[in-house]
Amino acid sequence: MTEDYLHNVWKSKRLPFHKIKPINAQKIEVKHVGEYNENQKGPDFSCGIVEIDDLVFYGSIEIHVKSSDWYRHQHQNDSAYNNVILHVVYEYDKPIFQNGVLLPTIELKSHIDKDHFLKYRLGVLAKNEFSCGNFLSNVDPIYLESMKANAYLDRMNAKTKLLVDLSLTDSSLFYHLIASAFGTSINKQGFIELAQKINYHQLKKLSSPHQQFQLLIAESGLLQTNNKHNKIADSIWHFKGTRPFNFPDVRLKQFAQFVSSYDFDTSFIYLSAIEIKHEFYKMINDFWSHDHFHSKKISRAFSDSLIINAVVPLMWYIGNKEEDELFQNKAIELLQELPPEKNKYIDKWNKCSISAKNAFDSQSLLSLYQYYCSRKKCLTCAVGNKLLEE
Repeated sequence: MTEDYLHNVWKSKRLPFHKIKPINAQKIEVKHVGEYNENQKGPDFSCGIVEIDDLVFYGSIEIHVKSSDWYRHQHQNDSAYNNVILHVVYEYDKPIFQNGVLLPTIELKSHIDKDHFLKYRLGVLAKNEFSCGNFLSNVDPIYLESMKANAYLDRMNAKTKLLVDLSLTDSSLFYHLIASAFGTSINKQGFIELAQKINYHQLKKLSSPHQQFQLLIAESGLLQTNNKHNKIADSIWHFKGTRPFNFPDVRLKQFAQFVSSYDFDTSFIYLSAIEIKHEFYKMINDFWSHDHFHSKKISRAFSDSLIINAVVPLMWYIGNKEEDELFQNKAIELLQELPPEKNKYIDKWNKCSISAKNAFDSQSLLSLYQYYCSRKKCLTCAVGNKLLEE
């Protein structure tokens, strides 16, 4: 057994989760497997959600071949692993304690598809990220467009389900989404935890922007003196793997400026798509015309990222709640008004001569990669089925 294979089946959810029992608890439900950390130091998956014995935990998930690998890799001495909520192992050979607490653990040994693992080792499934990459030009583009739309729908429905589970008001939900968006992929967990520590209503009880700012700073643990020795901050905030303008302390100041300047009124969703875009741009510019905290001004690209990761999911959520497709359609129109994102996933598609024209394209291609291509779900993909017919 190999760790990379376990990562693969975990992120692709290729496991009978309903049959898996925890080692040191009565019952477990994996609500969200988390987001795979491909390039950064720390736990294998962040932002996981697990319910253990009727208690819901939010945090990181670590995967090993043997449970004793935790000690072999010296994770017990690394504060980055203090927020691990679940230890996933192929073979349980030893109980693991972190900071004196027994880690909840599940063993996968009896749940692994041995034929699938053999094919993986032989390279049948692991050889290419895009099994159809060399043949896409032979397929009518309508099939790819159809799959992009389906994949994006899967992505937004999954996000909406997680938002429903939070049981928040629209204003509180937008606060949560903005916090998550400011964290980007690398520090999302830190911002989510901060938003949970200081909820929207607690923050808005403070009338002074400076009081709000000081509370956020204090609870984050990030900007304390000698931060490099601050083990609490080190466990959830990450500087490695990101550029200076995206450092968590920079984004935290910008988040504090946003929160202190905006009342989280969500009535903007009733505007047209292009009006929402322009109003959001204007709002960001107005905030920094009276910057309280000397924070770096938010770039246009990051403003677009906030729209993509906070405004659009909010509109989709409200559309589901009110059973009004107008909001979903408007969310797609809004994405089509924005330029495409630039990231490693879009680079993968570019290598297959597939490019994104706008943010809806880039989000759809990202969704297609995450929900189908990376999981080798070719038989449930319109492109894969078309190729197999020929």
